[in-house]
Amino acid sequence: LTDTKFRRRGLSKLVLTALLKSLGNKRTIKLDATPAGQALYSQFGFKAEYRIFRFVQSKAPGQPNKNKNISLASNHHYQDMILSDMAQFGSNRPIYFDWIKLNFSNYTYLIIDAEKITGFICGREGKNYMHLGPLMCTKIAEAIELLEYSLGNKYKLPVIVDVPESKGELIHWLESNGFIRQREFVRMYKNNNTASVPVLDSFLIAGPEFG
Repeated sequence: LTDTKFRRRGLSKLVLTALLKSLGNKRTIKLDATPAGQALYSQFGFKAEYRIFRFVQSKAPGQPNKNKNISLASNHHYQDMILSDMAQFGSNRPIYFDWIKLNFSNYTYLIIDAEKITGFICGREGKNYMHLGPLMCTKIAEAIELLEYSLGNKYKLPVIVDVPESKGELIHWLESNGFIRQREFVRMYKNNNTASVPVLDSFLIAGPEFG
């Protein structure tokens, strides 16, 4: 991000050059670009992978939390969530989940089947929005259940979610429940687009600043 008074002076190229140099020769480097930034990243060899749509809902739908299959995550669940996230995301993010556990644990819900986590959703409260995600599940039905359950909190702030374009059924549900598409991002990669075989499927990302 560049202050408007200092744009068009090559600052973003200088910063990105230094950042890529510090990363070294990684197999895969990814980012979520705004449409305005996509052209810049393309100059550095980044390729578009898929779009991510941001939806916003000022008045959350749904009923109060009453799903017996869903519960608040306990401290001991986070390690399993980290492993599931790593398998899907392709990178280890314990710092992110430790931050969520420390500051926003009351917004993290999960579904357990046969003592195994089959889905979870995280939330974090910002200055202007309540951001829900990541949301990972094995089934679309459970993903919607987790999202409905989380929305049952009736957050004071408008709710935003970032959903990959491939999740058409979830996008339809969002639009049917009063969510409006606000903007979009493009997930881009540099070098090889490698990732581990997913254990849970990603229905909502953590956000463009977290991946």
